[in-house]
Amino acid sequence: MKSKYILWKILFEINKEFYEILVNLYGHKKNVIILNESAENIKEVIKKYNIKRVDYIVSGLPFTSLPKEVSEKILKNTADVLKDHGKFITFQYSMVKKKLFKKFFPSVSTKRTLANIPPAYVLSCNN
Repeated sequence: MKSKYILWKILFEINKEFYEILVNLYGHKKNVIILNESAENIKEVIKKYNIKRVDYIVSGLPFTSLPKEVSEKILKNTADVLKDHGKFITFQYSMVKKKLFKKFFPSVSTKRTLANIPPAYVLSCNN
């Protein structure tokens, strides 16, 4: 029996040059969507592609350097599109914004990784 479940990978990149690099590297891959826009628009994007809810979102956004309004919109929209028991995973170089993540996700666990240079924190946020 064939599954109707499709594994989509949606990449958001606002930097035009990096966006073009991503298109060249991954644009030919099946079920990969690469967009030159902000992750703030995730709700509109998944609606456009007829995706109801998502299981996982992985982010490398530097929330400590983003404007508060942008960070809050991204996190709110991320929480809204995740399925029940969905997970938002991000890495940060400090724990300065941990309270912000807790504002949108009831469960936030952290793990420090020394494998990254400089060392970073991996935050797993669950609905």
